[in-house]
Amino acid sequence: MPRVFTGKVVIPGDKINEYLEMLEKAEEERKPFVEKCEAIVEEFHDYLVNEKGLSEKTAGDHCFVIKYVQ
Repeated sequence: MPRVFTGKVVIPGDKINEYLEMLEKAEEERKPFVEKCEAIVEEFHDYLVNEKGLSEKTAGDHCFVIKYVQ
């Protein structure tokens, strides 16, 4: 089970650059995964429109839920 931390995170002023570099590195490491997820959602959208006959708006609404509603 993943550990979830809540609350404030205090970053000392002299460590802010280190923190920002770490965030940038983490974003780069996640990039392939994010791109793959976006491609899957795009394929799902095409499936809904082309094979299930849903409108662009309805398919877009379903994909919005997948992408942004947690």
